Amino acid sequence: MEVIRSFDETVLLAIRQISHSYLDYFFLAVTELAGVTLLSSLSSVIVIWLLHRKYWRGLILFGFSLGGVMILNVLLKLFFSRTRPDLWAHLVTETSYSFPSGHATASMTIFILSVYLVSRSRWRRHRNLLLVIGSLYVLLIGLSRMYLGVHYPSDIVAGWASAGLWMTLVIVLCHRFEQTRQSSAVIAD
Repeated sequence: MEVIRSFDETVLLAIRQISHSYLDYFFLAVTELAGVTLLSSLSSVIVIWLLHRKYWRGLILFGFSLGGVMILNVLLKLFFSRTRPDLWAHLVTETSYSFPSGHATASMTIFILSVYLVSRSRWRRHRNLLLVIGSLYVLLIGLSRMYLGVHYPSDIVAGWASAGLWMTLVIVLCHRFEQTRQSSAVIAD
């Protein structure tokens, strides 16, 4: 653990070296892109879009994805109980534990879910554009959390990894359910 903590602190101190008031404003705005208000609004738009399309499986997938990953994030924070970095005064106030980053987890979940849903829709031709924009979004959110001094790099990576593992599980289960349903329909014929 000491090696990870040393690495974490070295990276944070290097990021701190580039601090500037303009970057403070920039990263405060960026971090809000994975904040509760924006993600709640984005989630509402996605739910309305899925309801409008009557894409019930997508709606269930969306609910299990975000609901499940939020529960997982809270449980992991409670299990590890890692305090937030205290290398300098934070630019935002956070009261929960540090590991894993909820912002990193949420941004990665939204990214994976969006790519998955778009890949299965008529907008699949825009998948590569979404991959570029989504990757930039996820990376900027992670960097913003470190720049603001509220997360270690390992918190960010753990958030991305937990979201990736959770989404893999949810998507695999979704595909298995679809295959079972298709097999049942063939047998019934």
